Amino acid sequence: MLSEEETVKFFARMQHLYSHKWSSAYGPAWEDKALSPAAKQWRYDLRDYNRDQVAYGLQRVVDLRLEWPPGPIDFANLCDGIPTIAQVLDRDRDYGALCREIRARIDWFTLDAMSFEKRRSIGAQQIEMAAVGLRRDGVIRKLAPQLIAEHRQREALG
Repeated sequence: MLSEEETVKFFARMQHLYSHKWSSAYGPAWEDKALSPAAKQWRYDLRDYNRDQVAYGLQRVVDLRLEWPPGPIDFANLCDGIPTIAQVLDRDRDYGALCREIRARIDWFTLDAMSFEKRRSIGAQQIEMAAVGLRRDGVIRKLAPQLIAEHRQREALG
């Protein structure tokens, strides 16, 4: 679980990235010399994630150039390394072990027969269902160190 200090730093980073979009949604990290209710909720929602996983999630926010701040569930997906819909649907590139696991759980026959817009919508639902199954089965926890190591290796290469 993030410490109070780490939670405040997390809020500061998200405030820096999203400015008024973050502050209007979640407000400040501190209220009356204590964590605000929103900061407490984020801390609770991220209780199963360590500092490295949260840093990985923050880096993915930057890398993906998300226009709006993610909510706690979407941010947890980023920390877990859940690939985006575009990454899963791009079968010409390898986005890592977790992406391969999710691709293995998707009904490609049905998706390939759909229009682009419908494929993105239905694909997103299938990805979320696959992610839930991977969490339930403990696959994400097993892959977490590998995902963080891959991320650090990419950072080192520039």
